[in-house]
Amino acid sequence: MITNPTSQLTVRDVMTAPAVVLSPEASYAEIVHRFLESDVGGMPIVDDAGRLLGVVTEADLLYREAYRPGPDDDVVASAQRWKQKATGSTARDVMTPNPITADLDDPIEVVARRLLEHSVSRLPVVRDGQVVGVVSRHDVLRRFARPDYAIAADIDRALADVTGVGPNLTTASVLDGDVVLTGFVAEPVDLAIFEEVTAGIDG
Repeated sequence: MITNPTSQLTVRDVMTAPAVVLSPEASYAEIVHRFLESDVGGMPIVDDAGRLLGVVTEADLLYREAYRPGPDDDVVASAQRWKQKATGSTARDVMTPNPITADLDDPIEVVARRLLEHSVSRLPVVRDGQVVGVVSRHDVLRRFARPDYAIAADIDRALADVTGVGPNLTTASVLDGDVVLTGFVAEPVDLAIFEEVTAGIDG
């Protein structure tokens, strides 16, 4: 019987670290410069101790160009938000406070759902109150950008490492990332373990 399935892929395996961060007092011009220099789409805003205060994205910076004053600016909430971001002069003014975050040990599928449910493209990764990285849609998708032969080889090795399974008993064939396992199992319950092992392989 199989007793040692492959561990689940987590945020620590795919995140970008260290994160490019900004001070809440960073000026608008400094923020723009850091975005262009670092080629990222969003940055955590942290205090002097590295604690997360908010997030600034490229979209936050576009309000300055897109905003046009209107009579309802001080009444309608959405107009107030546009005005605040368009006229803000520091990261604190334009950031989104209390952002959704990820933990180092969050499974990748959980983070993928979080990104979709909150319609964001990246999450600060926080551990013990400190920003330790950023995980983005790009980071999550990168695990799928692998050739089929490499995925098959990794699955064969992973299954061979599981107690009671040799590489001659079960093999993987992969086409466009879809996996077919061929071979034998000692017990029907082992099929679920095979699926877990396979799902833990990048791609």
